[in-house]
Amino acid sequence: MKIEKKRKSLKEQIYYIFEHSDHKNLLSLLDDLLITILTSISISAFILETSPSFSDIYSEDLKLVEIIITGLFTLEYFLRIWVCTINPKYRHPISGRLKYIITPLSLIDLIAILPFYLQVLFPSLEFIKFTLLLRLFRLFKISRYSESLRTIIKVIVLKRGINSYIAGSNFCVSLCFKSHVFCRT
Repeated sequence: MKIEKKRKSLKEQIYYIFEHSDHKNLLSLLDDLLITILTSISISAFILETSPSFSDIYSEDLKLVEIIITGLFTLEYFLRIWVCTINPKYRHPISGRLKYIITPLSLIDLIAILPFYLQVLFPSLEFIKFTLLLRLFRLFKISRYSESLRTIIKVIVLKRGINSYIAGSNFCVSLCFKSHVFCRT
């Protein structure tokens, strides 16, 4: 008697690729590597963009890199929202997705792409330049693929009382300093 294995739907396959860092699965490995490489390129481009001498020469190239990477991250974000209903915690098509959207990693993904769209929608508003610093949240995207970073995030969530205060204070001071330096250039 031959037991047939049920073929996974496209949605299930995409969910597996995104949610399981299976280095024996070529597509899962490629996803992990691609997101890590794109994140590194994006952060490097952001840093280079803050250098007037580099930005003056390569501003169009840096914009193109940002458009392509943000487009890919946006596609990934919406695909994750689409496939999240495979997970029993997010099974319901509406409330499950809303529940997924407010998870820490999903919020990081949203914050990583939001500045680009704010800049496109409201190019003349001054605060948009400040929100571009939120692109640095793309660094946290790598936490999906790093056990060490996931452990740090778990500890922060578990000890959220004092850690939230310290992290929030550090983040605000750092953000104020960086935004001052960034906005002066």
